[in-house]
Amino acid sequence: MAIEESTAQTRELGGEKRQEIFNRYRSARMSFFIHEHALRSMVGGDSVMYEQALHLVLASSWPRCEIRIVPASAAPIAVFPDSFHLLECADWRPVVSVDTRTTALFLEDDSDIRAYRDPLRGLESAALTELESRDWLASLAAEHDRAGTLAMP
Repeated sequence: MAIEESTAQTRELGGEKRQEIFNRYRSARMSFFIHEHALRSMVGGDSVMYEQALHLVLASSWPRCEIRIVPASAAPIAVFPDSFHLLECADWRPVVSVDTRTTALFLEDDSDIRAYRDPLRGLESAALTELESRDWLASLAAEHDRAGTLAMP
C-alpha cells in the first residue's frame, strides 16, 4: 500500500519534532528498550542499518536518554506485542499510550498501568546495561560497516 506524499511529509515532520525533544534544555528522562530482533531485521541494506545503529550509539550518550538492548536470549518478543509509552510525571498520574495501526490509546486505570509497568520491570532486569547496550550497538554498526556495502566518498 502506497503512502500519499502529504502523509509521508507529515510523518517525516513528526519524526523531526520528536528528535527536537532530546535537544531541549531540561528535557524529560527517556528510556528505550529495543529487542535484538528489531535491530537485526534488515531494512534498506547494510548502509542504512549502519547509519541507524550508529545513530543509536550516539543517542545513547545523550543526557537523559537511556537505550537498553534486550538480547534475543533474554526475553521473548511477545512480552510486549505493541509499541507503547509509559508516561510518568511527579505532577500527574501515569498514563500509558499504546500505538495501534490507526491510532493511539491512552490508558489511565491503575490496572492498565500495572499491566505495562510490571512486565517492564522484568525487561529492566533482562536487558543489557546502558554501557553494554552502547557497546553492543557499536558492534552491530561495525558488522554492517564491514559488510562492504557502505559507500565511501
